[in-house]
Amino acid sequence: AAAAAAGAMWGTSKASNSDPYKTVVPPGASGGPSLGTVILATGEDANGQPLVSPRGTSTRDLFLSGTHEGKRMAHAGHGNGDYVQVTTFRYVGKGGNGNFNMVPTERDEVQEQQPCCCPGCLPACCIALCVLLFLAGIAWVVWPEEGVAAMEQTVKDTFARSSIFLPKQSSSTTATTTMAIGIGGIDVTMRMGNIDFAKVVSHPNLLDSFDSAVKEAVTFYAGHGITVDRVGVTVTPETQKVHADMVPPCGVDVVKMEAALNFTSLSRSVVANLNTVGGFEASQDAPMTVRILNSQSFSAPCNTPAATKALTARKDLREAARADRQAKAHSAELSESCEVLIVKGADGPSAKQVNGVYSLQDIKFNDRLLFQKRYTPDVWVAFMRGRWYVTDTQRKNDNSGGGWLYSVESKGETPAQVEQWSEWNGDRWDAKSSISVTCSKSFLLRTSNAWCQNWRHIKLGEETREQSAEVCGRRCKAAHGCIGFNYVDSDACEGHLDPTKRGTCTLWKGPCVGEHHSCKADYMLAT
Repeated sequence: AAAAAAGAMWGTSKASNSDPYKTVVPPGASGGPSLGTVILATGEDANGQPLVSPRGTSTRDLFLSGTHEGKRMAHAGHGNGDYVQVTTFRYVGKGGNGNFNMVPTERDEVQEQQPCCCPGCLPACCIALCVLLFLAGIAWVVWPEEGVAAMEQTVKDTFARSSIFLPKQSSSTTATTTMAIGIGGIDVTMRMGNIDFAKVVSHPNLLDSFDSAVKEAVTFYAGHGITVDRVGVTVTPETQKVHADMVPPCGVDVVKMEAALNFTSLSRSVVANLNTVGGFEASQDAPMTVRILNSQSFSAPCNTPAATKALTARKDLREAARADRQAKAHSAELSESCEVLIVKGADGPSAKQVNGVYSLQDIKFNDRLLFQKRYTPDVWVAFMRGRWYVTDTQRKNDNSGGGWLYSVESKGETPAQVEQWSEWNGDRWDAKSSISVTCSKSFLLRTSNAWCQNWRHIKLGEETREQSAEVCGRRCKAAHGCIGFNYVDSDACEGHLDPTKRGTCTLWKGPCVGEHHSCKADYMLAT
């Protein structure tokens, strides 16, 4: 019955509804259900019935839900009734798929988290601060030195206490800073294959073409406004490495640029340019190859003139380091080939002091090799005042020159390269063509196929296994009383000797009486 009454009532209301969204007030019936909530007709139908809503409730549900105590539905006047929010949606394009929403800003969160400041605390703090400063001033007058420290401590304590009344900064707030752009350059190290570096560095025109090819390739690949004058190339023939330094213009972030480098693409660009120029190949049967080993950033100014100077300085530094390495390698090779200096042929009054065997010293003298005579530590071969001298300790220490023998010319890095010598005969210097100065290693090969018959009597210490005869010779040189050694040559004994015997080093303390042996070589120290 209630449903039928509701249907009849709403049928009348809908027929007279010229405004689909006006407030509808159903008439109450004596003893019938009444509603105390204003409802809004939506203008929509469902099964022939109008849809209304306070908070989305349909008409049928309203009439069947019962009554609200103390309230009834009545006309409240134009614009005075209850309102409900009606949400509508519109198409906003791709991306409006529910992945975004309005969220509180960081500033709003901080403001929400900040506690309110106590209104009555600030005056109290000011009064307390004045009192404390007054007391600190009295202390300064009474105790001048201690008063200053007391006043400083008082101020610190006061501000520390007063800070508890101030709003606290949220720990979630992060200061916004601007990241500095990385300024500098990038060093790209390449290893190249099938490049005749000896030919490249020995021909200036070819070296210029090589540098230009690498620079153009790096400039083309790098971009970012890098020009040829912002690229430097250094060639290291010994290691087959090439350094390409580049300094981008101001405003380019070097850190990001280095991180974005593609080694494969850069390698291909360099190979393409080298093939275009041509003439660098060590062999025509194999292609030239480039492999990027690594990259690293370095400090450099970004303006063009200063960047060019920085690139030149880096190249000069590498060239100087390369020259230093070559000098050290040459010196080491020279020292190894001249560990012993043998002087003979002097026949004048100074023959006793001059003739003999001299050992290379570990230190240099006037940037040249220094030799000391064996068994006569007061006699030296030293380079002084542009000449080689056989001299005594006093003259060597004074670096004054003089002695018993000197070189007529100053050419050569060792005394063995001198061709003319003069000997002191007590009154004057006489040129002697009979004098011979030769370099040798610290040990000499006595015979290549020998073994000592008397080995039981001359053996010094235990046998060892060494990698080479040179290592065995150094062991003999360091051992007291050693005058020679025997070494088993593994190459000569291939297939003829027990593998466990190869590399055997045996030291001798006396002269060797030899016998034939195809796998053993006997050496003696130079005497």
